[in-house]
Amino acid sequence: GNEPIENSFRRLKKYGYDGIEFAAEPDTLSAEEMTALMKKYDMKCTSLCGIFSEERDLSASDDAIAQKAVQYLTDSADWAAIVGAPYIIVVPSPVGRTAPPPDVTCRQAWDNAVKNVRTAADYAQKKGVRLVIEAINRYETYLVNTIPKAYQFVQEVNHPAVGVMADLFHMS
Repeated sequence: GNEPIENSFRRLKKYGYDGIEFAAEPDTLSAEEMTALMKKYDMKCTSLCGIFSEERDLSASDDAIAQKAVQYLTDSADWAAIVGAPYIIVVPSPVGRTAPPPDVTCRQAWDNAVKNVRTAADYAQKKGVRLVIEAINRYETYLVNTIPKAYQFVQEVNHPAVGVMADLFHMS
């Protein structure tokens, strides 16, 4: 949300939480500030929620966009390592895109995303971070929108630093 982050920490602590998930925004959130707040409120970072816009499209056919998406994940892995987040939640195509671009087939987008997630996973693994693929519903994405598709995607990535994350809210 838009509230000061320390307000979120206070509220979570008040209601008995011992962990927090941050948005994966390494260029806008201070890892040092988040680490200090976690220590102050005796919390751990449970995961980073990747924010996948058109500019961070892991399924892109355009090499510049795909590379930007991979760089976003490697920067996020660096940030995750600092704050102790064991997982980065990944949606392989932009959230909000419910159909493939006109010039790209689903198979091409899928293959691009598999390749780019595997590349990012090589880096994340060195940082002790796992990438977890989140299936979100068909109203939010077209590529990986069921648990069976997430499982198939992870099988094709075939990397020990990649798994599936089930978010019941986004699956409905």
